[in-house]
Amino acid sequence: MENRIILIGLDLGTQGVRAIAASEKGGVLAEASRRYETINTAKDPWKEQDAAGWRRAAFAVLAELSAALRAKGLAGRTVLSLDGTSGTVVPLDKSGAPLRSAILYNDSRAGSVLARVHEKTAALEEKLGYRMGASFGLPKIVWLRENEPAVFEKTAVFAHQADYLAGCLTGDFRVTDYSNALKTGYDLLAERWPEDELRALGLDPALLPRVVHPGEAIGRLTPEAARETGLPPDTLVAAGVTDGYASCVSSGVVRPGQYNSTIGTTLVLKGVTKNFIRDPGGRVYCHKHPEGFWYPGGAGNVGGLCLNKWFGPERFEELNRQVPRLCPTGSLVYPLTAKGERFPFVAPEAEAFFLYEDESEAGRYAAAMEGVGYVERLCFQTLAGLGCELGDEITITGGAVKAPVWSQVRADILGRRLVQPETAEAAFGAAILAGTKALGRTLTQSAEAMVRFSRAFEPDAARHERYDELYARFCAACAERGYIHGNL
Repeated sequence: MENRIILIGLDLGTQGVRAIAASEKGGVLAEASRRYETINTAKDPWKEQDAAGWRRAAFAVLAELSAALRAKGLAGRTVLSLDGTSGTVVPLDKSGAPLRSAILYNDSRAGSVLARVHEKTAALEEKLGYRMGASFGLPKIVWLRENEPAVFEKTAVFAHQADYLAGCLTGDFRVTDYSNALKTGYDLLAERWPEDELRALGLDPALLPRVVHPGEAIGRLTPEAARETGLPPDTLVAAGVTDGYASCVSSGVVRPGQYNSTIGTTLVLKGVTKNFIRDPGGRVYCHKHPEGFWYPGGAGNVGGLCLNKWFGPERFEELNRQVPRLCPTGSLVYPLTAKGERFPFVAPEAEAFFLYEDESEAGRYAAAMEGVGYVERLCFQTLAGLGCELGDEITITGGAVKAPVWSQVRADILGRRLVQPETAEAAFGAAILAGTKALGRTLTQSAEAMVRFSRAFEPDAARHERYDELYARFCAACAERGYIHGNL
C-alpha cells in the first residue's frame, strides 16, 4: 500500500539495541533486537562502550527489521526516531568518528570535578531545580578536558548516544534534542546552551550540538546507511529523546495529570504538569513536553531488586499465589537492598528497615511487595507536595507488571486505578515520536492514536482503608529515622 506510513523506533540501551516498526494506529508490524558485542570496554568501576559497536548493532537490527517488513510485503513512507541513555557522551572528530570510547551514564568518574561544576553552574541549577551528579553529561566533558587533553583538543562535538546514531544514519552528527541535552547543561527554560557557565568551565559552546525539539526532522538516510540497513533511501530520521522519556511516552502519559510508574530493578515515576516544577530538595527534575507542558519525575533505589535478591525468581510463582490471602500483612518494610536513597527523599545513609507481623517466607515476600508500594505512594505524595496535579489513573510498566498480584497490591495501597499498556517499551515511544511532526500530529495526538491498554487494576475500598492506616505508620517509621519531615 503506497499510502502506508511505517514508524520506526530505535532504542539504544545499556545492554543492546531494540527496534519496533509500527503503523500510525499503533499496530506493531515488526520487531528486532541485538545485544552489544561488549557491554563494558573499561575496567570497573569505569563504564564505557565502543560507539562503533552501537552502530554495528543498530544497523544490524534495522537490517533485520527491514527484512521482516519486506517478508510481510509491508512498504510505504518510513520515518525513524531514536532514543538513548541519558548522560552518556562520546567525543567525535570533524568527520563524526569517535575519538575514544563513550563514557556511560552510570560511570561515576566525574564525581572528582563536581565541586567545580556546582560552583560554576549554581545559578543554572537553582533555575532548573536540580543538582548535577556524576551521571550527568556536563561533568563528564569537564573531566575529559582535565584528564584527557589530547582527546579534548581534537574534539569537534560532544555527542550523546542517540545523537551519534542519528549522525551515522544521516551524516549530521551535530544535532541533539532538548531531553538528551538536559544533563549536559542545556537551559530548558531559555532553550539555549548556557554560554557563560560553559566558558567558566573552559568549554567552548561550539563543542556542543545544535538542539532541536523531539520529533523534528534531522535528515534522510545516507546512501551507505540505506544500503546497510535495507531501509528505503528516503527514510526520514527525526530527533528523539532519552530512554526514560521514550518509555514514559510509550505508556501514553502525555496530558497534564497523567503519570507512569515503572518498577523494574528500581522505581521510576514520570508525569505531565502544566507548569514547571522546581524541587529544592533535588529529588525531582523536569523534562520538557513538546506542547509546552513539563515532565517532572524522579528515580529511587527500591524496586523489584529486593524480591530478586531476598527470594530469587525461581520462588516467585509459588509465592505470588499466596499474596492475595496475606495482604494487607500489617508488616512495614522499607526494601532498600543497599545503603542510600534518592527518591522520594535524598538520604545517602538510609538503610532498609523490617517491622514484621508475619516472618514466614510468604509473609516477608508480601511485605516486600507492600514496602515498594508504600515507597511508591510516598513518591506520589512528594510530587503532589511540589505542586504536581495527579489524576485518578496511573499507567504501570516494568518487570513488576509480570506479577498481576503485585499490581493489585499497588492499586490498593495507592487507591488509584492502574492501567497496563500493551506495548510499553522505549522503542515504541520513539516510534510514537516519529509519528508527530512528520505526520502533522502533536505528541498527545500521536500517543492517543497509537497506545493501547491490555489490563486494568481497580483498588479495593476495604483494603485501601486498611492500607491508609499502615501507610501512616510507614511514614512515621521513616520520620523516626530522619528520612522524611513534616513537609517531606
